[in-house]
Amino acid sequence: QGLNQLAKSIDEHKTIIAEDHADNEYITKPISQGGAGFDAQWDLGCPYVLRDTLWSSNASEINLAGLLYLLNHRFNDRAFERIGFVDSHDSAANGMVRFSNAISPKDPESKFAKQRQLIAFGIITTAPLVPMLLQGQEFMEAGDFNDWRSLDWRKSDKHQGIVLAHQHLISLRKNTANVSSGLLGEHLNVSHIDDNNKVVAYHRWDNGGPGDDVVVVINCSNQSFESYEIGFPRNGLWRVRFNSTWAGYSDDFSDILVADVFVDNGRGCFNLPENCILILSQDS
Repeated sequence: QGLNQLAKSIDEHKTIIAEDHADNEYITKPISQGGAGFDAQWDLGCPYVLRDTLWSSNASEINLAGLLYLLNHRFNDRAFERIGFVDSHDSAANGMVRFSNAISPKDPESKFAKQRQLIAFGIITTAPLVPMLLQGQEFMEAGDFNDWRSLDWRKSDKHQGIVLAHQHLISLRKNTANVSSGLLGEHLNVSHIDDNNKVVAYHRWDNGGPGDDVVVVINCSNQSFESYEIGFPRNGLWRVRFNSTWAGYSDDFSDILVADVFVDNGRGCFNLPENCILILSQDS
């Protein structure tokens, strides 16, 4: 408490983050309420939930419960008191490996590993939390993390499409094109749970409306659907802002076209590729 009080007295605008294992709301409660006074804390369960959810594309082996918990969990009912991540220097070390290695041990740069990497980071950038990256994940760095071995920077050229996908997701999260301001808000509604086919959709918004409302669709299975129907928060045209199967992200991706969706009576149908994450919004 004393250290946080001192830090805020020097610069009240700085964000103070706790790398703490307690998963306790009092870490980020104000000091005036008996808390430690941190602004945010790591959600240490994130990388393990993502691994448990995405390690297989066989529907019978996928449990969506952890993903739903990850999306809805927050401290003190405030979304941005939580730091979420695919990997950290802890989850990728201490006898463990990076996400890509964990889900595809024989080939951490495989098509499956790349598909799952984009789904995982897509979840982190669209969930109501503060996203964090571990350097190297954007170009499929493999193995474990240590502080004496440098990254294989040649992979940033080899996997420049995966780097681009990370850039696109970050851009949507930051609302740089003014089409996804809802990702800057705290509101979340998990609007669609298809446990049989392992498809989840959720609505994110800040103030609501065109350019703000965002719909995220995740297909965790290895099955594609030519006409998949879900509910949308508003009628009209919804544009696909991100499609993780685009061949521009990787030459071995299927590059399945997902056309913009026209929603009528609150329902919309679209092509849903296997192992993918889609992000849609309306023009403002």
